[in-house]
Amino acid sequence: MVRKDQTRKRNGSVNIQNNGGGLRLRWNYAGKLYCLTLGLKADDSHHRRLAEAKASEIEVDILYERFDPTLVKYDPRRRMIKLIPVEEKSDLCSIDLPELWQKYIQYKTPLVEETTIRTHYRRVSSHIDKLPYKKLSEALEIRQHLLENHSLKTTKFLLMEIQAACSWAVKRRIIDHSPFAGMALEIEINEDEQEPDPFSSAARDQIIQAFADHPTYSFYRDFVWFLFFSGCRTSEAVALKWKHVDFKNWFITFSEAIVNVSSRKIQKGTKTGKTRKFPCNEQMKSFLIQRRRKSLQDREDDFLFPSLKGKAINTHTFSALCWKGASDRGTWRDGIVYRLEKDGLIDQYRSLYSTRHTFITLALYENVPIHQVAKWVGNSPEILLKHYAGQLPDTQVPEL
Repeated sequence: MVRKDQTRKRNGSVNIQNNGGGLRLRWNYAGKLYCLTLGLKADDSHHRRLAEAKASEIEVDILYERFDPTLVKYDPRRRMIKLIPVEEKSDLCSIDLPELWQKYIQYKTPLVEETTIRTHYRRVSSHIDKLPYKKLSEALEIRQHLLENHSLKTTKFLLMEIQAACSWAVKRRIIDHSPFAGMALEIEINEDEQEPDPFSSAARDQIIQAFADHPTYSFYRDFVWFLFFSGCRTSEAVALKWKHVDFKNWFITFSEAIVNVSSRKIQKGTKTGKTRKFPCNEQMKSFLIQRRRKSLQDREDDFLFPSLKGKAINTHTFSALCWKGASDRGTWRDGIVYRLEKDGLIDQYRSLYSTRHTFITLALYENVPIHQVAKWVGNSPEILLKHYAGQLPDTQVPEL
């Protein structure tokens, strides 16, 4: 949801808007609407001052007739994006982008999981439906619109998905070439934005203790502890039942996941589709024994970490209310981790998924072989090397 900043309402001025927690600028010039996504946080006072400075810069340029309509002057990242000439052909007029995308989804539906359709593809569908340009021959206009209204990361994601649909259509001779070919590859995103962002062990312990001390959400203390000390995906922890814990051989079987889509809980296999066994160390053994002793439900088909109502935890609700916070009847209420950052007790807020990043990073710092960590968390060693290489501890060259 976009909330317009109330401090800038002069006719013809640059407006600062809160767009889903991020700041963007919107203004009209020479009869055209412009939009610039800044990559700044709306709830950060320093970021807001930077946005105000950028808005003032644009207003001054408009006033003195030196405005740069390409926006490169105001966002240097756009220099990395090159225009790709598209040769218009008659076949591109026979089908528009929304129609082609729907054909592509129909083809993919029996090949992918329901959650992929209801989340990943639905997200793309929503963006395509809102485009002011629908024709494949308007590929350059579509690309430009995405750049002006979304971050580079979102634009690259959408162009990659659209290109995948067009490539499929070319193979099936629905169209004879893709007008979006190469566009996504020309967009370079700062690799720092892709790096895992783990908590420190001290911040981890602070968060667990804060949950334990909370008057309402202490019920979820064990759930949070388990996420930090198992490194599993949140959807996998939510789906765990007592039958998945082997108290004789001491391992936990991850074979299911529960995700929330449009107020529905969908149960499926793990993200990789593979079942894995997580070995319990003494720390985990003690935790599971204590957990079972105080659990009101410990039958085989009972959830290991139920919600307050005894059902599967809704991770969206948990993240919004307990972890980060949410607006309640117009009043913002801090979640536990968000409050810890505001009080200066942890260095910064991170999402719930960072519990997984934290486990992986701390395990690597303990010199656990990367192939072993990958096996525990259900990833390939190649993926961990790609994303966590920067987190590995420095090692001195041995004397051979």
